[in-house]
Amino acid sequence: MANPLRDMSVIMQGLVAAAIAVVLVLLGIYLPFSPVAQEKDQVDKAILQKASLTQEVQQLQVYKQRYGE
Repeated sequence: MANPLRDMSVIMQGLVAAAIAVVLVLLGIYLPFSPVAQEKDQVDKAILQKASLTQEVQQLQVYKQRYGE
């Protein structure tokens, strides 16, 4: 039985390997249960939490200024 990958030229073998690598990386990024996707979700949650806390700090700056008076 012939192996079609070995029958290809070296350049074509490299292109096939690169295509497979790209597919695996994209699957790792976009599948919901992959570690990369989980980390991305955690980063998104942290960004939202930071925005919320920054807004709260800005609202409390008024009381800090009034305390100084």
